[in-house]
Amino acid sequence: MKKLEDMNLVDDFLAYSLAVHKTYGVEAARYILECILQRKIRNLTVIPQKSWYGETAGTHGGRGRMIYTIGNRCLEMPELPYEDGARTVFLYTKGTEGDPPEELQQLARYMEHSTAENVKSSKLAKLHQMVTEVKSDREVGLAYMKSYEIERMLKAESKADDLLMLLQETQEISEEERKRILRETNLRTLDNWYQEALIQNRQCIVSKSKAASILILLEDFGPVPEEAKQRVLAETDLSVLDSWLRLAKRAESLEQFLQSI
Repeated sequence: MKKLEDMNLVDDFLAYSLAVHKTYGVEAARYILECILQRKIRNLTVIPQKSWYGETAGTHGGRGRMIYTIGNRCLEMPELPYEDGARTVFLYTKGTEGDPPEELQQLARYMEHSTAENVKSSKLAKLHQMVTEVKSDREVGLAYMKSYEIERMLKAESKADDLLMLLQETQEISEEERKRILRETNLRTLDNWYQEALIQNRQCIVSKSKAASILILLEDFGPVPEEAKQRVLAETDLSVLDSWLRLAKRAESLEQFLQSI
């Protein structure tokens, strides 16, 4: 968990907290937007959203520009002029194409690493002071701890669900065991259980495959008695199954195999 004081403006929680801050939100947003749009903004209403993921999260800023401005158009008639004034602007802090203004480059560097070392102008110094104040705000700190707890709980619930689904692939789960798994909130414990279940699941798949191979070989001698079939299918020790598989390949009759095991 990253400490609040170590966060940068590209971190979702800090950016959101700054934008909604009752004292600094509008002022900080105005400076950032004026820097991006390269014009003065008079009236401003801030409606923040916690995150906005791109269409392909792995290729943010795909063509290397710092600014991408998107306008509306008519899909059916792209050539039809349509100007409603609405614009969506994406800022890619690592962009270099398009010759971005020096002030914007400084802001981008500061947003990536929001430290005093990256304050290169009086306007950035003012933004840095606001960011510092927001980081030390008690209400912001409490909100961060609450959001962390909620995220941790959601991750635990998701991991528990994944574990139950994995276990159900190879065994029946008692109600008591299901409740025990769902009650667990320690992510490390749940992850350990999941890894153990994953190993058991793989072993179960391999053992079933080996048991099936043994029965196929035995069926060459005729119908396999149900008791013998169930004994082979119930065996989970891979070393035992390997031994039985070798015996089945060498056996001259079903009786010989059954006597050998």
